[in-house]
Amino acid sequence: MENSNLLVGLDIGTTSIKAVVADSGKVIGAVTTPNSGMRHGQIVDIDQTAAAISRALKSVAEKTNAKIYSVVAGIPVGMLQLETATGFSNVGEQGQEVSNGDVKRAIQSAIKSAAKDNRDAITFLPSHFLIDGKTEVDDPRKMIARSLGVSGILLTAPTGPLHNIKKAIERAGYHNNFFVPTPLAISSVALNESERTFGSVIIDLGGGVSTATVIKDGQIKYANIDLEGGSDITNDISTVLSISKSDAEQIKLDYGYADPDFASKNDKFAINSVGANGQQMIDEVYLSEIINARLEQILTRLGKGLAKHHALKQPGGIV
Repeated sequence: MENSNLLVGLDIGTTSIKAVVADSGKVIGAVTTPNSGMRHGQIVDIDQTAAAISRALKSVAEKTNAKIYSVVAGIPVGMLQLETATGFSNVGEQGQEVSNGDVKRAIQSAIKSAAKDNRDAITFLPSHFLIDGKTEVDDPRKMIARSLGVSGILLTAPTGPLHNIKKAIERAGYHNNFFVPTPLAISSVALNESERTFGSVIIDLGGGVSTATVIKDGQIKYANIDLEGGSDITNDISTVLSISKSDAEQIKLDYGYADPDFASKNDKFAINSVGANGQQMIDEVYLSEIINARLEQILTRLGKGLAKHHALKQPGGIV
């Protein structure tokens, strides 16, 4: 399938690579493959990460019968830094209609004014434009102006880790069109317009990193990162039950609950503990208590950060 309306998204996570193909805005296929080339959200082995990317994209291409050459990669909130930025452009001494080029120059000026060494611009989110230094507007195009100002938030990411992501994608045989901040991508599908406008908290429990992001006015207002996630829960299960990490991951997925109240002591499963004679039976409540202990630690730390910035009580709640 060759279609200019196809969009391929790539989420490079600590424990897995997720690839999704959309046709004219409708998802037609998605896959997840394991990734062993990252640690706590950072690439530690480009070749292993590239191999995981290649497996994911080849699999989703086969699944959707699509020819994939390029992708749009997500940037996790842990890599993002928010900078207040302002820019300016001259439109015409006598006043004339603001063009797309005038808007572009004003935004480029804002990006340049907030640029920092060793960080690359990911996206600029304008909060408002200023006509002739006086009138605030949302969209200045076609308006008469002598000058155009813009204020907003510039999202940047460290140059080194960005290079590693690009290199891993290239080594897998693909081209990265551009980067998208992962929290904004999540908010576009997980939140409705009112929730994005009036404020919501997105909790993302990843494999190696967990994040809490406040979205308000369609922008990232605050983000808190915790360097623990699903892989730490798996390690806890492995340690407590004396089983391999692969077995721990599987029983977490098959029998685990985040809240022990949803589990049952009557529902049991067999495990092969190291050093034990024969199989042992474990109930879902005991497993879920192991999971819940780590989750409470992660969520408590994220919650403290949100509370410190008065961000817990958002109209849209927590997603």
